[in-house]
Amino acid sequence: MPIQFTRGVKFLLMSTFMSFIVQQTADQFFGTHFFSIFALTPTGFFDHYSWWQLLTYSFLNTDVIPLFFNLFILAQLGPDLERAWGTKRFLVYYFFCAASVAFFYLIFFGIFARGSGYYGALAGPSGAIYGLFAAYGLIFGESMMAFPPMKFKHFILILVVFQLMLSVYTPGGSWAAFAHLTGMASGFVYLWAQTRWLLRQKKRALYTKLAPKSKKRQAKHLRLVSSRPGDLDRDDSDSDGHPKTWH
Repeated sequence: MPIQFTRGVKFLLMSTFMSFIVQQTADQFFGTHFFSIFALTPTGFFDHYSWWQLLTYSFLNTDVIPLFFNLFILAQLGPDLERAWGTKRFLVYYFFCAASVAFFYLIFFGIFARGSGYYGALAGPSGAIYGLFAAYGLIFGESMMAFPPMKFKHFILILVVFQLMLSVYTPGGSWAAFAHLTGMASGFVYLWAQTRWLLRQKKRALYTKLAPKSKKRQAKHLRLVSSRPGDLDRDDSDSDGHPKTWH
C-alpha cells in the first residue's frame, strides 16, 4: 500500500533532506561553516547566544545512512500520527521532542562536562524520530508489524532495551542512545501531561454545563418544600392588615 504523505510530514522530509544537501555541499566544496553555525554546541549556545540551534540541529545529519534511516521512519510513522492529531499538534510534538533532547544535552555537556574540554556537536532528528516511536506505540500499539511479525508496542519495548544496552555497553555510542531514550521519554511525558490536561478541561466543561441546571433544580426544590399551598399567593401581612414583624 503506497504511503500517502501528509502536509507536515512532507515539510519535515523536504526540509531535512535539503538541509543535508546544502550543508554537505557548502562545507565540503566551498569551505563554509554551515554545520558549526546550525548544529547545537554548548559553546555556540552559551557563549555566542546561538539560540536557534535548539531546533536547527534537528534538520542536520552527519552521514547519509542516518539521514535515510530517519527519513524512512518519519515517512512510515508520521502520516498516521498527523492524521490522528492534525498538522499543528503533530509538528508541536515533533519539535518538543527535539527541543527536549537539546535541553538535556546542554545540561550534561554545558554544565556537568563544561570543564572537561569536550564539546561534541549535536545534530540530527533522531531524538524527535524516537519520540514518534513512543507516540506510535502508545496510540497504535496493538497494530501488527509486517516485519518482524509482532505488535508495535512489543517492538517499542525491545527498542528501549536495545538502546539501554547500547548506552551501557557500547563505547562512544552512549550519547546517541541517551538522545534516543530522551526523545522517547519526553514524548511519553508530553502525551501523558496533555491527556491529563484534556481530561481536566472536559470535566470542567461538563461541570460548567451542568452546574446552572443543578442550581435551578435546587432552588425550585427549596421553593416547593418551604411553601405550602396558597402561601405563594398570600400577602406578607397579618390578618388585621398590618405588616408582619419578626421579634
